[in-house]
Amino acid sequence: MSKPVTLKQIAAAANTSVSTVSMALSDHPHISPVTKVEIQKIAKKMGYTPNLIARKLSSRKKRTIGLVVPKVAHPFLSEAIEAIYDEAHKQHYEIFMMVSGEDAALEAHHIKTLLGLQVDGFLISVTEKTADASPFEAILSKTKKLVFFDRIIESLGCSSVVCDDYQGCYNLVSFALDNGYTKIGHIAGYSDIYIGRERRHGFERALMDRNIPLNPAWVVEGGFDQSDGHAGMMKLYERGPLPQLICTVSFAAALGTLNAIHELGLSIPRDIDVISFGDSPYNSLMRPSLTAAHLDAQGIGRKAFNLLIEQLSHAEPTIEKIIVPTRLIIHETGRLPSG
Repeated sequence: MSKPVTLKQIAAAANTSVSTVSMALSDHPHISPVTKVEIQKIAKKMGYTPNLIARKLSSRKKRTIGLVVPKVAHPFLSEAIEAIYDEAHKQHYEIFMMVSGEDAALEAHHIKTLLGLQVDGFLISVTEKTADASPFEAILSKTKKLVFFDRIIESLGCSSVVCDDYQGCYNLVSFALDNGYTKIGHIAGYSDIYIGRERRHGFERALMDRNIPLNPAWVVEGGFDQSDGHAGMMKLYERGPLPQLICTVSFAAALGTLNAIHELGLSIPRDIDVISFGDSPYNSLMRPSLTAAHLDAQGIGRKAFNLLIEQLSHAEPTIEKIIVPTRLIIHETGRLPSG
């Protein structure tokens, strides 16, 4: 494998200095257009590839953001990531993205790596198992700006952008109650994670406001993935008898729940019904399509990026929490008792 072409080699070929080559390749205004074109042609012919990390480390401009997410193949996160990259492109920022895979230790390692790369700020959605705040405290100790989105750690007092998890789940369950359901279960997320806790509170409050008793046997706590929804439905079935309807903590969990219902030979909505916190573009193509609380994933991604950029322009730390409303999307489920 050939070694990368260096600025020194280009300078020798162009019979000029390394500093002149460096400025010409970075389009510096002090270098004449003729010299720039000549040096750029030589660099291209030699197969030169710029070292973006080295350029970043030698620059004082704030142009790189570290993005840490628990996964990419996820209905919400994929849209949020797309919006973050779109905003970064518009505002001439580079994104260094790391994927934790719901592994808190790997998340901490990624943060350490990004600190080593000297990124200017961090956008982070934490794993469902994150309990140790020290990796995030390390960011703040170096006076770096940090904005959480979707999944957050409230105790750190950092800025964040989240959807209205509480009200969204409240509205979703209220819809089912309005249609005559009285026996409602919840495949819940972890209560020590912000979104899991807030969605469960919204679920419980909707029942309380209608004087519907909460059956603890119909609440299964776990993660937010498809496998968690499948496991949660199996637990409910084993406990028996089943509720009329299940509200899942996420769309991924809803898919797992539907798969388990199919495996058990049950019918929707005759045997049990399902509604979901979280939607997907292909939800309307499913049969049955799920009534859901729709999260504005792209809006959350854009707001999180712009909030971080705004904070990078201020020397003094500021704390802001942006809550983005959800929207109830009525499809085929959640409507049986009243027809």
